[in-house]
Order: sequence, then C-alpha cells, then structure tokens
Amino acid sequence: MRGQPPVVWERAEGIFVYDKYGNRWLDWSSGVLVTNAGHAAPEICEAIIAQVKSGLLHSYVFPNEERAALVECLAGVAPEGLNKVFLLTTGSEATECAIKLSRAYGIKVGGKKKIGIVGFARGFHGRTLGAQQAAAWPGRRIGS
Repeated sequence: MRGQPPVVWERAEGIFVYDKYGNRWLDWSSGVLVTNAGHAAPEICEAIIAQVKSGLLHSYVFPNEERAALVECLAGVAPEGLNKVFLLTTGSEATECAIKLSRAYGIKVGGKKKIGIVGFARGFHGRTLGAQQAAAWPGRRIGS
C-alpha cells in the first residue's frame, strides 16, 4: 500500500474517519467492505453482532439459510437471463474467476489463440497475480 496520507485512523463513522487527536477526515479510500454502506452503519453492526452470537462464524463453502437468502435476493435483482450466483470473498477472487471463465470460454469457441484479457489502464482489479496482471498499470504488473 502506498500513496496514503500519513493519517493513523482511530475510529470511523459513516463517511468519516478520525485520528486520535479528534481530527475528522472524509474517507476517500473506497475501502473494501465499506464503500457501499459507510463505516459503522447501525444495521450492519447489529447483523455482525447477531452472526457472532449465533456461533456460526464460517461457512464459506457450506450452505446455510443466510447464504441461500442472499443468492436468491441477488438473482432476483439481476437482469433477465442472469439467474446464477457464485459467492466469493473478495474482488480479487471475482476477477480471477472472471479471467478463468472467459479464458475457458475463449479456448472452447476460438481455440488456444483466443486467450487475451482486456484491462483498463490504471484499473484496480485486486492484489492477486492474475488480477494485478489485468490491471494494465505499470509497476503493479510483474515484469513491467
């Protein structure tokens, strides 16, 4: 991680972060897990506490009612024809999955010559090898 201002976060609420001196900063980081909801949203905090109290802290590859409800909700708001959901933990995993699926499909329909991946210049796709290689961002790509 580089390029961050020298601010040590102590706490955060909504769109703001605070340092130990009481200074309030607008959080422009778009950090994973808070971009869409902000920091410390009461309903999210309550859901996290309820999940911790349930004792079920991990079911990444096993079904449970919450995962079933989530995929049903996501499939319900997806455009027509997109009725399958594959839950992953991070954007890097999603990027790697997209690369793997598109590469497999390209090889299936076009042979081994159709395996290129298009990425936007300076796009951030994650921190795993494949995701960083797709970024087209000098300095973040291996061998660039």
